[in-house]
Parts: sequence; structure tokens; C-alpha cells
Amino acid sequence: MKLKTIIAICATFLMLFASVAMAAYQKVADNTVPAYRNAELTQRTGNERVDKGDLVTVFEERDNAYFVRYPVKNGTKDRWVPKNIFNSAPRPAPTPTNNIVTIGDGWYRIQPMHDLRRSMDALGAYIGNGNNVHMWTTIDCDQQKFYLQNRGNGYFSLQSGYGSRLFVTADGGRDGANLYTSSWNGGNGQLFALVNAGNGAYHVMSKFGNNLNFDCVGGGKADGNNIGLWTKGDAGWHQWKFTRVNGPSSQNNTQTSFQQYQDTAKQTVPAYTNAGLSQRNGNERVDAGDRVTVLNKQGDAFYVDYPAGNSRKQRWVHKSIFEDAPAPSGKLLYPLKGRSISYSSSRTTNGQRCDYVAPSGTALYAPADGTVKFMQSYAVNYGKLASYANQILFTSSDNKYTVRCAHLNSFNGVSLKYSQSLKYPCSSSTYSCSTITLATRNVKRGELLGYTGMTGNASGPHLHIEVKENGRAVAPIDVFATW
Repeated sequence: MKLKTIIAICATFLMLFASVAMAAYQKVADNTVPAYRNAELTQRTGNERVDKGDLVTVFEERDNAYFVRYPVKNGTKDRWVPKNIFNSAPRPAPTPTNNIVTIGDGWYRIQPMHDLRRSMDALGAYIGNGNNVHMWTTIDCDQQKFYLQNRGNGYFSLQSGYGSRLFVTADGGRDGANLYTSSWNGGNGQLFALVNAGNGAYHVMSKFGNNLNFDCVGGGKADGNNIGLWTKGDAGWHQWKFTRVNGPSSQNNTQTSFQQYQDTAKQTVPAYTNAGLSQRNGNERVDAGDRVTVLNKQGDAFYVDYPAGNSRKQRWVHKSIFEDAPAPSGKLLYPLKGRSISYSSSRTTNGQRCDYVAPSGTALYAPADGTVKFMQSYAVNYGKLASYANQILFTSSDNKYTVRCAHLNSFNGVSLKYSQSLKYPCSSSTYSCSTITLATRNVKRGELLGYTGMTGNASGPHLHIEVKENGRAVAPIDVFATW
């Protein structure tokens, strides 16, 4: 056998061995790139692509390409992509070694050492993927309880105390990556390790590596201050106290033999303080789309636990809460079909709460018949997305409503002029921004418009919504009906 042939065979075996031995790891796409069926990047299927902001799993590396798994509308796909999907070479997560501390499985309250009056909190106790994780004043509630489960090699997961099998998840291995709750996938974004920081405190290190740890963004102390990942420091907002607590109230409630269960409200109904449904406290209500826990039943009334702003309440409601009802006349459909209307932060625009729970890649639909402008806001001197970035401006056919949805990942049927965002924060107050209209078209109620993301001035995946009724800013939750 010729020497060249032997060398070629050996090289092939080495390449195959390297592919098998490589440990899969996760990273967020820095750029939108086409997806290919082969490592030579010559064979495509239609217009398949991986979008900027997608969390991908890297399985294999070749000279010019990565083999990745990425999210699509109804699941995932495995394809080859060019290496410029990332701005820097990904690094597989290391196994933690120095000063690693293992504590027992169980329920914990997690508090930042620079402000022990507050605790890590699953925003609004929303039961669903994509719920933001932030700080809030410490209270005895399920959304501030997290189940620590050791997973081996020094790593553990954190399961939210409110919701079925939802876990704290980092949306990437970079400074500024957001924390949210998501179904279990076992990736690096859901595994953490404790590093001893002294004085009973810990650094919470992500398995993404790169010395990334839990961080109170900006060292803030206010309710609603975001929690993300940042390179480890010695400040109190990089250190955390873990205190054992009782499990969620749904596990501890022994006052009734009623079999508790969860359901979604189909109608907006008033909330009462008595089972006779005659005593109210102000204008309290449970909104259509709210995920509620039914704790008891008496006659035509249910005793439910439901989201109320950034906390929970327990009140009596009429049984019609779970009965089908048509969308109220004149109302718009919530653009995120099939999702409950849930805030992702306490930010306001024009005096109204504006940011809503939406994992990257969630489909966005027309709320009614009307006209849509597909637009991009960008920093003039940089040619990169900033401020609201990819956005749509919907006007109803009767000109009564306008709806702006911002920070989108992509549009349906409209190509993007700008694909990269400036580093967060990149608001119009920081950069000279301009907005262009890429296309305008008439749409029908329920027509697909695009997909959510975190482009422009966004620290994490969500949907920014602004609604005006007859030119006056109104609360989106007051005009939207769920599907």
C-alpha cells in the first residue's frame, strides 16, 4: 500500500475520532447564517437558516463549519453552518475544580449578598417557558423557591417552585446572558456549580464556563432588577446566599381534601373574597389567559391562586372562568397565539407596561385585519440594529388601533437590510438612530408576521408591545383577547 494512501486513511480515522470524542456544548448565535446539509457548505434545502439569538448545540467542528442543532417553529433541526455564526470561537465548558462546594438537594431561597432584603424570583409566577428571572422583595411565595438537584460532576439544576418542571436557564455563554425558566433540556444553560466565596456566600457558576456567574445586573437593588450572567467579580451582587425553605405551598397545603389542579382562564372574571361571590376588594379580577391553580370548589365558585402583577393572590371566582367565550367585540387578538398574556418585566412606555414573555422564535400574528409596516431601527454611524430594531407597526382596518411590536428576530416574507445589533444597551438616547420601512402590506386577522427575538436594545428575549386606541396610549392587556 502506498505511503500517501496510508496517511490518508490515518487522517480519516483521526478526524472521525475527534468528531466522536468532541463534547457537545451550547452557544447563542451571534449572526444569522444559512444552513447546509453538508460540511462543505454547498448543499442547501430552500432558505433554511439559523437566526441571530438562537441557542444552538454544537456537536462537531470542521475547518470551515460547525454541525449544530437549532430551533425551528415546530422543533429543532441539525445542519452545518459557517463558522461566522459566532464572533469568537466557542469553548466547551470545563469541569469545575477549585473551591467547588456541594450542598444537599432541596428547596432554597437564593439572595444577593449586597441586598438580603430581596430574593431571586421567577417573574409573576408565570407557568410557562420563557419566564424572566429577576430580584424582588423577599416574601413567602412559591416563585421565590427553587429546588436544587445535584446532577453530577459538581453541577446542579434549579427548578422553579412555581410551575411543572421549569428550570432556571441561561440563554447563552456570554456576559449579559439572560436568565429565564424553561423545560428541562440538560444543556449547559441549565447546569450550575457553587464556588465558595466565604462568609457563607457562593458564586453561582454557569457550565458555559468562561468564569460566568450569576449577577444582579448593574449591581441594582430595586424590585425587578434583572439577573443574568457576568464574568465573576468580588462584589456583593456576584455573591449569593442559599437558605433552606419549605417546599411550594401546593406541596404543603393539607387543609382540604380537594384535588388541586391547574388550568387556563378562558374568560376575564371578577375576583371575590367570599364563596358567595358578593364581596369584592376594589376591581380585582382574573384575566383571560391567566394560568391559575384551583385550590377548592364550593357551589358555582372556584377558589383560585392567580397572578396579580408581580405577585400572586387567592380569591373566589365564578365557574364561568373556564367556559369558552368568543373574543369580545372590538377587541384585538393577542399577537402571540396560544400564549397567556404575561409581563416579562416592569418596564413602561407611555405609562403602560410594555414587555411580555416570549422566548426567541415565538411566532407573531396579526391581531386583526389591517395594514402592517415592517421596519428596522438602526444606529446611523454604525449600520447596526439599535433601539427597537426589527419591528412591525400594525394599523387596524378601521384606524382605531395601532400596535407596535419590537425586538423581533425576523419577518415573514420580508428580507432584513441590517442583521447585526450593537452591544446592549443601545437605545436611541445613546446613539443617533433612524428607522426605515422595508415593506408595507395588507394582512388578515391571524396572519403570520414574523418571529420574536432580542434584537436592538434588549437584554433578553421578549416582545415589546405598544398599543394606541384612537391615538391614546392604552394598556395592551385591556384590548387584547387570547385565542
